[in-house]
Amino acid sequence: MSSSSVVRGEFIQGSDIRVMARVVKHDNSTLTTADCGASAVALRLFDLNASDPTAAIYSADSQTTTTFVKTLGTVTGWTVDSLGANFIWVMSNATVFASTAAVGGHRYRGEVTITTTSFGKVIVVIELACRPLLGS
Repeated sequence: MSSSSVVRGEFIQGSDIRVMARVVKHDNSTLTTADCGASAVALRLFDLNASDPTAAIYSADSQTTTTFVKTLGTVTGWTVDSLGANFIWVMSNATVFASTAAVGGHRYRGEVTITTTSFGKVIVVIELACRPLLGS
């Protein structure tokens, strides 16, 4: 079983969201694109404050792996350490919140399932707080 932690962050209501992480496989080695099929990523986003927090407000299956899984250290903007990130999800507000607008004060949960070719599924859990716009 892989060690996992929840990636936490916040975003401003109406803005795009950029999430970066270093993702490892079940043996704790770094996940690479070679470990995954070409379209091995499934995305889900949930509004944890909604009347039904288990209903996804956004989902997408069979996403291109190289859009999300990168070579370690090549994700621009990573400042946590010198090793770098190997995962990025840039969520376009216009796409992810197309059917249900983000609500300031709500918490959102993203679940990214990456299917590997030999290690099964690796799941990245993201919890985000939406900060309201007060002047618009």
